[in-house]
Amino acid sequence: MKRNTELLRNLLFQIETSGPETPDTDIDPGEEHPRTIVYHLKLLEDAGYLTLNWVREGDLELHSPIVPCSSITNAGHDFLDTIRDDTVWKKTREKLALVGGTAALDTVNKVATAISLKLMGLS
Repeated sequence: MKRNTELLRNLLFQIETSGPETPDTDIDPGEEHPRTIVYHLKLLEDAGYLTLNWVREGDLELHSPIVPCSSITNAGHDFLDTIRDDTVWKKTREKLALVGGTAALDTVNKVATAISLKLMGLS
């Protein structure tokens, strides 16, 4: 399965808007298969962007995705803040397209950060 950076971004937004008062987050999978959602959540967790409780992982893979999310980590919030702006995200995706459309999340973050700094006149 290929990593989809657009899906990663959308998942972070959905989890962020759920708020800390809800222990689980209902994920709108759109057209994505629940297993694809689970895979991408695991990628975000592996990257250190989310802390998840996988007690109900089997349910996640078989039914409508409900994310047992403990929290978005500080690194996750930093990444989300970097890619939040649609202009920054569009320019980041344009840069990634030059190298095949995908890159390590760390690289995506660095590209987005560089674009943000340039737009702010800080580079």
